[in-house]
Amino acid sequence: MKQQALALVFVALLAAASLAPAAAASNPTTVESTQTIEPSMTAADFANASEWTDGTNVTGFQANASKAAFLNQTTTSNNPAVRAIDNETGTVIETWGNSSLTETAYDTTADEYAYRVNVTHADLDGVDIQAGETKEVVFRYVDNTSVSAENETYTKVTVEITAASTYANYRVDNHLISTTDFVEFKTDGFTIMNQSFFQDKMTHFTAEDVSVNGSGSTVSVDMANSTANDRLGSSLEDLTDSNWDKSTLITLKTDDGKTLVKGYTELPDDVNASTDTYALIDESSGDVDIHLGEDFDDTNSLTEVRVRTNVGLAPQMQQTFGLWMQNFEWSLDHFNPLTVAPSLEFIQNLNFDLSGVTAVATVIPMAVRRRKLA
Repeated sequence: MKQQALALVFVALLAAASLAPAAAASNPTTVESTQTIEPSMTAADFANASEWTDGTNVTGFQANASKAAFLNQTTTSNNPAVRAIDNETGTVIETWGNSSLTETAYDTTADEYAYRVNVTHADLDGVDIQAGETKEVVFRYVDNTSVSAENETYTKVTVEITAASTYANYRVDNHLISTTDFVEFKTDGFTIMNQSFFQDKMTHFTAEDVSVNGSGSTVSVDMANSTANDRLGSSLEDLTDSNWDKSTLITLKTDDGKTLVKGYTELPDDVNASTDTYALIDESSGDVDIHLGEDFDDTNSLTEVRVRTNVGLAPQMQQTFGLWMQNFEWSLDHFNPLTVAPSLEFIQNLNFDLSGVTAVATVIPMAVRRRKLA
C-alpha cells in the first residue's frame, strides 16, 4: 500500500509537470558560454616533448591531449605511415599517414628518409585499460603504403603505458563484444499486428568492479563498434547543446546505492567540472567520459558502471522512479522520509518528452508492480 500510494503521488506530480506552461519545462535557460569537452586541458607542447623509443614506459596515463611525445622513423620511401596497435587485441588504435608525418632528413647516399610523428596521450584513448594496469602499444612503422598490404614491410617500436589510478577506459569494439558479456544490443517497445510501437534499438554496456580513486577519477566507455556508435548518435538526435541527454542512461553503483549520472555534449554553466559528477559525450569519437565528483571522495571501487544508449521513455521513467523509490525507502528506514521527497521543480527539470499523462500512468504502476513481485 505504501508503494502504491507513493506511485499515485508521483504520477500526480508528473501530470502537473507535464501540464505546466511550456516555458517552464521545455524552454531551458539559454547559456551564453559553455565549457569545452576538456575544460582544464592545455595545448600539447611538442617542442619540449620526450621521445618514445622501444621499451619506453609511460606512467600516469589518462589519455590527456596536453601530454605530448614523438617518435622517429626511417624509411626507404616518401610514402610511409605509422600505426598504433593494442598489442593484446591487435586493434589499430590510431594511424598517422604521410601528411601527418614531418620529414626531418633525407640521406641521398643511402636513399633513406627520416620522419617524425607527434603523438599525444589522447591519440591512444582507444586502448582498453583499467586503473593501474599496464598495456603494450606497438607502433608499426610502415615503409611504403603504396604497395599492397601483404607486401608491406615495417619495423616496430613497443611502448608500455600504465594507467593512472584515476583512469579506466573500456573500448566497445568487436573484440570486447565477442570475448565478454559486457555489451548487449537490445530493442524495447512492442509489436501489435506487425506494427511496431515505441521501439528503440539500444546498446547496454555493463562493467563490474571498476577500480577508481575517489573524486577526479574518469571512467570512459568508447563506443568504437559501428552499431554501438550509431545508437549513441541516435541518442543525441535533436539534442540542444548543454541539455541533459536523457536518452543515454548512465548509472554508477557502489555499496551505498546507485547514482544516476547526467550526460552532456557540452557542460552547462550550472555544472562544476571539478566538483560535480557528470558525463561528457563526444558523438564524433563515440566516447562517454564519466567524471566522478566530490560525492565519490572516498570511493575506490564501483560495483557497477552501466551505460545504456538510445533508450525510450519507459526505461527513462522506470530508472528515475526506481532510484527515487530506492532512496525513499532508505530514508524511511532512517525515520526521515521528507528528505528525499521529489519537488515539483525536480519533476519539471526531468523534462521528459511526454505525449500525455496516460503514458506516465502506464509506466509507473509497472515499475511498482515489478518491485512488489521482486
